[in-house]
Amino acid sequence: MALRSIWIYEAAWLEADYTMSENKVIANQKTIIKNQKTIIANQAELRANQTAIKKNQAGILRNQTGILKNQGALKVIIENQKEILARLSK
Repeated sequence: MALRSIWIYEAAWLEADYTMSENKVIANQKTIIKNQKTIIANQAELRANQTAIKKNQAGILRNQTGILKNQGALKVIIENQKEILARLSK
């Protein structure tokens, strides 16, 4: 009778242990799903940021083009001023 009591106790303990492990698996699966949702949200935000970066880069390139044109214009203005000063000095 004592052996049977031990076996029943061990079987109950094993079942309780299994249930606890099962609960851990379920908890882990919930965590995984939550993490996957976070990853998907982060990827969407990353794509939006990449789009904004591309637009900003295009704006920067336009500004740089404008700056180069202005530098060219300034160079012409400086050359004209030198020429005017040279004429005035004569």
